Amino acid sequence: QVDSSTTRNYGGSGLGLAISKQLVELMSGTMGVSSMPGRGSTFWLTVVLERAETLCKEVRQLPSDMCPVLVVSKNISTRNTLACCLQAWGADVSAAADEKEAQIYLNAHQTGTTIISLTLPEYNLTVMGPIMDFLVASITDVRFWIILCPINFVGKVRDLVADVTNSFATEGKMLAAHVARNVVVTASPVRQGVLYDCLTQLSSSGVYRKGVEDYDETGKLRPGRKSRSDNEPTTFWNPCLKLDDRVERLNSPGVSDSVGSAVSDLESEALPFKVLVAEDSLANQLALKRMLEKLGAVVTVVTDGSEAVDLLVT
Repeated sequence: QVDSSTTRNYGGSGLGLAISKQLVELMSGTMGVSSMPGRGSTFWLTVVLERAETLCKEVRQLPSDMCPVLVVSKNISTRNTLACCLQAWGADVSAAADEKEAQIYLNAHQTGTTIISLTLPEYNLTVMGPIMDFLVASITDVRFWIILCPINFVGKVRDLVADVTNSFATEGKMLAAHVARNVVVTASPVRQGVLYDCLTQLSSSGVYRKGVEDYDETGKLRPGRKSRSDNEPTTFWNPCLKLDDRVERLNSPGVSDSVGSAVSDLESEALPFKVLVAEDSLANQLALKRMLEKLGAVVTVVTDGSEAVDLLVT
């Protein structure tokens, strides 16, 4: 915060700190900081909490058909994190640094699930070549496949997997096409709960549908999850549908009505919309404000998180 240049190593508006302080005070606690230039800062909080009579711990156990699990990632930290998480759920986990190591492992070991975590350079999908070759060569050697990648590449990777699926189907390799069709491509980093729900859904139904994890095995809404309206249409994205098929689904009864209704609602909303920007760099403030105003937004700019919280409260 001391360095005000745009090339500083550390930045931020303090919005997270302001929100944290407010949350602590709502719990009748206190929060403070001790700081010294050149030595860093120490943030602390005190909160009085009741001791729980019993420990509430959710026991997670992966189905046996998901195991063994192979984790493939060039990032050693990601490999270790995923491996520890899966082992805590009772899985027999092995790890590989790249597709070559993974191919060698699959040639010698039976594997139930392979999780590939990708770190893609921005605007560069050429690194996907070896990964897709590995997927094509080993598609039927593994029952379940999960690919984790940066959120801005999820759509592109899904399209690549869809192309592989269509290629298998054209060649009459229906088993390979079926496995490829159910490859899960989702954003990383992935939350433990989402990954666990994904694995259990794959085991029970062979497919993963985002949002189904909001409900438990008895059909009851999980604590803290948002309920869907009975009249709210639920549409699951299938990356293996061709463009014509996607258009046909959008034009189908029910879906087309809901899409039309949504468009009408958007058109009827009063524009422009309001945006609050919390940024302590003057250069960034000007750039953000200019871009947002071009989109038709009414922009309010504050310099720190405390101002942002105060403005929202008032």
